[in-house]
Amino acid sequence: QPALVLASVAAGSQRCIVLRPKDAALLAVVALAGPIKAERLAALLWPAASARQADTSLRQRLFRLRRETQAALVTSGALLQLAPGLVTDLGSEIERIAADEHAGQSELLGDLDYDDLPDLADWLRDQRSRWHEQRDAALAAAAADCESHGAVARGLVYAQRLIDTDPLAEHAQRRLMRLHYLRGDRAAAIAAFEHFERRLKEELGTPPSAETIELMATIERGAAQLPARRSVVPAGLMRPPRLIGREPDLLALQRAGSAGRVFLLLGEAGIGKSRLLQELAAVHKGVVMVQARPGDAGIACALLARLLRAVIAAQGLSLRPDRRQELALVLPELGAAVDVAGAAQRLLLQRAVDATLRDAVALGLHAVIVDDLHFADDASVELLQTLVQPELPSPLLWGFAQRPGDSSAAVAQLRSALQESGRLDPSTLQPLDLAQLAALIESLGLPELDPPRLAPLLLKHTGGNPMFALETLKDLVLSGDGSGADANPRLPQPTNVAALVQRRLAQLSTPALRLARTAALAGADFSAELAAAVLEVHPLDLAEPWRELESAQVIREGAFAHDLIFEATLASVPQPVAQLLHQRVALHLQARQAAPERLAPHWAGAADWRQAGTAYAAAARRAQRASQRTHEVECWRLAAEAFDKAAAPDSAFEARCESIHALIVVHGVTHAN
Repeated sequence: QPALVLASVAAGSQRCIVLRPKDAALLAVVALAGPIKAERLAALLWPAASARQADTSLRQRLFRLRRETQAALVTSGALLQLAPGLVTDLGSEIERIAADEHAGQSELLGDLDYDDLPDLADWLRDQRSRWHEQRDAALAAAAADCESHGAVARGLVYAQRLIDTDPLAEHAQRRLMRLHYLRGDRAAAIAAFEHFERRLKEELGTPPSAETIELMATIERGAAQLPARRSVVPAGLMRPPRLIGREPDLLALQRAGSAGRVFLLLGEAGIGKSRLLQELAAVHKGVVMVQARPGDAGIACALLARLLRAVIAAQGLSLRPDRRQELALVLPELGAAVDVAGAAQRLLLQRAVDATLRDAVALGLHAVIVDDLHFADDASVELLQTLVQPELPSPLLWGFAQRPGDSSAAVAQLRSALQESGRLDPSTLQPLDLAQLAALIESLGLPELDPPRLAPLLLKHTGGNPMFALETLKDLVLSGDGSGADANPRLPQPTNVAALVQRRLAQLSTPALRLARTAALAGADFSAELAAAVLEVHPLDLAEPWRELESAQVIREGAFAHDLIFEATLASVPQPVAQLLHQRVALHLQARQAAPERLAPHWAGAADWRQAGTAYAAAARRAQRASQRTHEVECWRLAAEAFDKAAAPDSAFEARCESIHALIVVHGVTHAN
């Protein structure tokens, strides 16, 4: 297949044809700006000629190119675009940068210039600027990845290339300094700073930023490590370099495809569905993956249009005029749509989409994956159902992913139809366990993060949700709190994660939300018996709400899935309601002769301070009999505070005296009196 490479065309594998400058410009414009109107392209290349002369010149150029290359490079018609199978090397060159530190050094269209064609020259400057931005972004990402994984030598090449492009880019200079330092070459790091400082002063008259000066001070001191606090999130935290703990899930999806079944991947927000699907698509050829997006539900055929565009682009489909008119019903860029309405329009569109997919299969399309199906519009889902269950057998494989509690009626119908036909292969993505979380932290390669210390804390805090864990680690890294100074730090609550948790709670039914709030207030005392008593319902009435909470992964094995959900649920209960529920919990526990240390927090939550003080005092005496002196001191302190709030000064004084006595015993001091 021919491939456009800068200013040359490689035909087959035998020869390389050097293009004339204008031919190179013609193909570049069609490749990067196409589909483009023929008259617009002709005006760019022959601005001084009449429209008719320019059109004639364009046709002659295209004919000569076809004759010389023995290939149809450009489709003819009112809109010109590259022929199917013809590709540029710009995208592949960007991809190569991640693996080859020397890739992406060539200029777009080499050293050609078109100063005699002002409009074309302006267009080329814009395209070269865009190419430079894409290349520099790829270089920066590759440099950050090398830094986080300890590939210092390769990272230095990337960093130096970025500085060669923009010598005054301070973030690039800091990366170069860090990499020299991490390599053990303090002299090179200091020299890089001094060179940058001098150039910055000469050209801009300004000193380096405080962050750069702080880095330089660290390097001069020869500290063992760079500052733990970072101003930029490391690339590994944006996209971890390895897929952790998902190998069985990946194999399950592959088995479903091999058996010709439709897989449905279920999982809560942030659990890793999209990353898993990306890995699946990356290891197989001919896979097109699209995502439904928030807002699609209000736009008819939004998902279908996105899917068609992806398939057409991936397979380089050349559409017949009649097919273009039919697909223009959802793809307006194809031109005027066929004039039909109602049921006839739906049937025509269905047949056109089916035919387009079959043409794509003939060109190598193997599977279509739709992620975030819960965001999809009903019209797209209804048409997808006819495509996934064709009247005739099809070699095209399908896969879907969605959150379990967000299904629309159309999505539920699609799932039900596939289940009835016996073709659906559902699987649920589970949270990471302790070992997998530790492996995830280890894979990030960040020296300030201690996997054995952080993994248990993260598991309790996030329940093993990968995105929640990564967002928490981002906050730790940016704040500098992940270095281990605090043996048991309070982990942050990232704003975007809190919003997801609140959204999940908002989607619960009223009975399920009541049960969740009761569980949050009851804490460790929560049980089905307690919930039935507090909510004044029959235990069987809890079955469906309980199942709903487990399906939504709010509770797991009778407790909250993680602290973030627990804290969000607790915060959602208004204070007066919380006090009443705490009172009911306390009365239920009291009737069952629960230990006073279990009763006391609920009486305090109910603002019944006398009852709370009495319970804390009883708990202190139990601790005293068990020689648990530290716990006794804490209970007496809480009892005194409760009696203060209950306006019972005598009881508060007695509690403080007992607390002092317990402190004396704890510290081994003999009372002289």
